[in-house]
Amino acid sequence: MNMLALFYKLKDSNYGRFLLLLLCLIAVMPFVTHYYLTKRAGTQDFYSKSFHTRSALQDDDSNTEYRLEELRKNINELEHVKLSLKNELRELEGKRHGLLRNIQEHSNNIDNIVSKANYLTNEVTKQQQELEDLRFAKKMVSHCPQLPLVKPPKDILSKLSHKFQTYPQATVHERTHCKLSSCFNFQKCPLGRDFTAHIYNPKNTRLSMRTSVSQEMYSILKSMPYAVDVNEPTACVYIVILDTLLDSSPKELEKFLHNLEFWQGDGHNHIIINFAGGKVLHKVDTGRAILAQTMFGPHTPYRREFDMVVPPLASLTRSGSPWENSAPQLPASRKYLVSFVGNYHSSKKGLNNDSFISVGDLKQLSLEAKDIFIQLSCQPDKEFANSNDWQLCGSHKSRAEVLKASTFALIFQSEHAEDQTMTIIRFIEALQYGAIPVVISDNILLPFTDIIEWHRAAIMLHSAQFPQMHFILRTILVNDVLDIRRQGRFLWEAYLSSAKSVLESTMAVIQTRLSLPGVPAKDTHFPSVFYSPDPNLVMQHGITSPTFYRNFTANTIYARQRWNTYPGALLLFPSSPIVPVLPSSAAFLNSSFDIQPIGRGAGGAGREFQEALGGDYPFEQFTIVMLTYERELVLIEALGRLAGLQYMNKVVVVWNSPGDPSPDLRWPNIGVPIKVLRPEKNSLNNRFLPLDEIETDAVLSMDDDIQLRHDEILFGFRVWREARDRIVGFPGRYHAWDLNHGGWLYNSNHSCELSMVLTGAAFIHKYYTYVYTYVMPRAIRDKVDEYTNCEDIAMNFLVSHVTRKPPIKVTSRWTFRCPTCPSTLYQDKTHFNERHECINFFVKVFGYMPLLRTQFRADSVLFKTRIPSEKSKCFTYI
Repeated sequence: MNMLALFYKLKDSNYGRFLLLLLCLIAVMPFVTHYYLTKRAGTQDFYSKSFHTRSALQDDDSNTEYRLEELRKNINELEHVKLSLKNELRELEGKRHGLLRNIQEHSNNIDNIVSKANYLTNEVTKQQQELEDLRFAKKMVSHCPQLPLVKPPKDILSKLSHKFQTYPQATVHERTHCKLSSCFNFQKCPLGRDFTAHIYNPKNTRLSMRTSVSQEMYSILKSMPYAVDVNEPTACVYIVILDTLLDSSPKELEKFLHNLEFWQGDGHNHIIINFAGGKVLHKVDTGRAILAQTMFGPHTPYRREFDMVVPPLASLTRSGSPWENSAPQLPASRKYLVSFVGNYHSSKKGLNNDSFISVGDLKQLSLEAKDIFIQLSCQPDKEFANSNDWQLCGSHKSRAEVLKASTFALIFQSEHAEDQTMTIIRFIEALQYGAIPVVISDNILLPFTDIIEWHRAAIMLHSAQFPQMHFILRTILVNDVLDIRRQGRFLWEAYLSSAKSVLESTMAVIQTRLSLPGVPAKDTHFPSVFYSPDPNLVMQHGITSPTFYRNFTANTIYARQRWNTYPGALLLFPSSPIVPVLPSSAAFLNSSFDIQPIGRGAGGAGREFQEALGGDYPFEQFTIVMLTYERELVLIEALGRLAGLQYMNKVVVVWNSPGDPSPDLRWPNIGVPIKVLRPEKNSLNNRFLPLDEIETDAVLSMDDDIQLRHDEILFGFRVWREARDRIVGFPGRYHAWDLNHGGWLYNSNHSCELSMVLTGAAFIHKYYTYVYTYVMPRAIRDKVDEYTNCEDIAMNFLVSHVTRKPPIKVTSRWTFRCPTCPSTLYQDKTHFNERHECINFFVKVFGYMPLLRTQFRADSVLFKTRIPSEKSKCFTYI
């Protein structure tokens, strides 16, 4: 205890700490000294041994030979080892080569297996696609209406037809009260059979006629697709042409008609086209034949929905296109508010005094305003100098000058007039030159009055309203004036402008009354110089758009609409962009089976949107028509960018190049067929030909240097489906007024409004390719060929003229650039000058500027809209 206490005391003092440190050093020092001494002794022993070894070698020469011999033995042993190692390496190298050969064989086997697996996978995919096609076809067939067997119509005189080779002559009462149901044999024109017409040759008649005109009419009728020559009464209708008779009497004419080869006693199903004047058929038994002539009266009463009123030959243009023989539609208000030029002549005194409109009434009208032009004394037209009632003054040219300066033209005739030829000529000339007809009469029969809605192209007033006419005309707005004038121009051009249009209209009226389809617009066929794809490739399912599925409704329910809407009823088109839209509930209430609602009707955002086409129209696809000229590599790149594009039916390449495609050209596999067609000539109009290879309503017209993303194309397609009657595309342009020189300019600068969408990247309905090719004035297509330019402007003019709507621009693209293209039309300095000239020429042909401006473009619904993170947008960049 005493020692421990002493230790703690020493530890707590400085002296004690020093003492403890000293004791520790004394204890450690022996160990350190021993370590260093031991190490030094070892080192000295090593050096000693080394010294003695070297001394031994130097001194011992006898050991040298012994060591050399050992070295030789060692070298020999090493040589043997080296040789053995070489042999082993050779064996290992041989084994390595063998292993490499085995690896290569196994690799080839693996490649074969992979290839076979890919082939089998491809076959499975093809079989699955075929199965889907069969399922879709079965679905379409099961949902198609099952039409019953078409039964033949009843014979109007079935009992008599079994007993007699010819029908008995119709009584006077039967003749004057003819209707289609009582005087026309529908058995010769059943549904499901082509409409046919047998035309009697005027040369075979013994009547004394002015054969030059009748032969011209005969040639026109014979050129029509339904004209046939028959040896038995199997045709639907039989056409008789009557021209101005020179010496024939009514009895001779009646004998001629009754002796016609297929008259069959009563003349049923015969159409007598009479250009000789209505009086020619006075006291002539025409049986149950349909009369098509200008004048009807007490001796030949007009039978509504049976006979037809056709314009006189004197009103028809003999040369030039209709647009060349008409007047501009603007300005809306012309020099004269209303005009009338005529000279009254009557062989019977007192008739004018009984008329609702007398000479005094006309003179009084001329005093009401300075812009009313009334001329009642003039030199009559020599061709009609002997006519009664209000005679035509001067020549056609002089009358045209007055009408071109008139906003309205007064059309009337005496209440007791027997011949309305002069009145019809006045009416047609007014339409021709843009003077809106003001028809004041209770007994005028206008051309094709049963089917044409003349109240849309003329002001129709009763005779008692003549004193109010001036007030009524002053109240008509400029918008209405231009709309009525435009409608009159269309009706004149389509049905009344030439002998061909009159005869085509006459036959079309018959087809409409019989509910038979009209003349179908033909597709254009060109030989294919290349067809893809390889039969082993997997193709997307192709869905074609239905055609001619509204034949019956077009000639019944919508007959008047077709006749009174551009482009008219002379052609039957396979489909139309203007169809009734189904209600949204049709897909759910057993009314439509091929509509794909978004999310099956529940809606949705990006994912649901991408899975269905949506909209209120049936599911469909589009065809890409690509025009190319001597740019093969650019074309192949453009086709390659289309690979895998959704809703694409096929690609039709219009090969405008003079030579065939290069045989070593590698055509890409894009998942749909590629058809390369060789047209007859290099023309930009080939872009809008109604090609038979186009089997969808939707057509995407593309240049070969256009670069569009898939989402842009799909968005444009979806927008077009909701505006099928319009052009929907990407690059926008507009027409601008030339402030310095007047007229129109083509402008491609950035602007806040546009009036055109270039068809180098635009969706259109195939319907417009038919109208462009067969209806639009040929002068426009000729101008396109002359300049090798402006076909896109022409299509924009046409669609705006038909719809009176502007195009729709989609996405923000304003122009396209092609860095790899060797040359483009835009590099030509004259390109824009030609387009300026095109616009002004097209305005002259149409008679007005049809383009309309718009200030908006279409973007996706959720574009720039914040949405929840779990949702995706319809289009990411649109």
